[in-house]
Amino acid sequence: MPDVCIIPMQQKLYDLYDSGQLRRPVGAYGALTSQANKTTNPVEVALVGKAKQGHKAKYQITYVDAECDPVIECGESGSGICDTGTSESVQTDVKTIGNCITLKNIQITTDQFRDLCNYGPDAWLTAQLVGRLDTGMRAINEAIATTLCANAGCYETGKIAPKDIALINPTTNTPIFGATRQITQDFRKAGIMGDPILIGGDTLDMYSYGQEYGGQTQGGANFREPKFPIFYDNQLSNVCPIVGRETLLALAPGVGQFVNYLYNVGDFQTNLGGNIDLLSLYQQNVAYTKGVLEDPVTGYLWDMSVVYDTCNDVWKVNLKTNFDVWTMRLTQCYAPCFTGIVKYGVCNFAPPTCESIAVILPGPSQG
Repeated sequence: MPDVCIIPMQQKLYDLYDSGQLRRPVGAYGALTSQANKTTNPVEVALVGKAKQGHKAKYQITYVDAECDPVIECGESGSGICDTGTSESVQTDVKTIGNCITLKNIQITTDQFRDLCNYGPDAWLTAQLVGRLDTGMRAINEAIATTLCANAGCYETGKIAPKDIALINPTTNTPIFGATRQITQDFRKAGIMGDPILIGGDTLDMYSYGQEYGGQTQGGANFREPKFPIFYDNQLSNVCPIVGRETLLALAPGVGQFVNYLYNVGDFQTNLGGNIDLLSLYQQNVAYTKGVLEDPVTGYLWDMSVVYDTCNDVWKVNLKTNFDVWTMRLTQCYAPCFTGIVKYGVCNFAPPTCESIAVILPGPSQG
């Protein structure tokens, strides 16, 4: 398969993205791979075991745990500078990547390919990939949301049930000022001073929109709430349901980490670092092409393999990925059940219908 028929696929994907092609949301994936989750936490993630025959890739994840020892009265044992001290515990987890998914193969015969090359096979193959990439990213996102939900803890000792939060006033359909500050207060009571990352559905999205565009007084003063890292996810309430409510997950930056592995790229086994020259990673001869393909919407890298089946005279294109989600075993001094991931029940936003809006018609004119 000649270069002119394979390599331009990546550029075509970029072109489609730039021209405004739409995709379904992947909020949980966006939250864990966001700068808010990467840059404001003391978690170190490093690949320590490459995948090989019979063995899966492994990551080492290191973080400093909280120290909950009580204070010491002056004069008591351990209070002097010469007495023996303690230090905060450094925790190290090893995460073995367990999830592997592949997209449905693209298949085309040599005769079909020869005819298509006259019209641009890169465009044809790219069209086949667009839907597959969307489906693949939704599967990854669902796995992330499921893991985060399963590791959600309490917001206060003895308060295991999800806490209800009203974000939208049902009478005026406007955001309730200070609503998300309730979440911040729960995290601050638990010893997390920074703003948590929020993942939610339609009501949270409407709340965020209203705060962004309706936050000024008539005099022009800004009364908007500080901008939280908010990620829209319409899969969350399905995989993490709360009866009669939309689900909202709040997580402290760093308590959840997304890890993945690439087989086809030699020393560049993961996309955590970014800034990789994709075209330089292709290995190619007359019978196969191996490399990676970047999803232009999410930036996610997929292992891409193209092989020629000589027996059936057909080309096959396959995309595959290996990934997993890690959550921190968080020691917390205020509430032992606080994991840094908290589940909230959001009172559903119900937009008014046309029939519910009273319309006053003018009376007959007076002649």
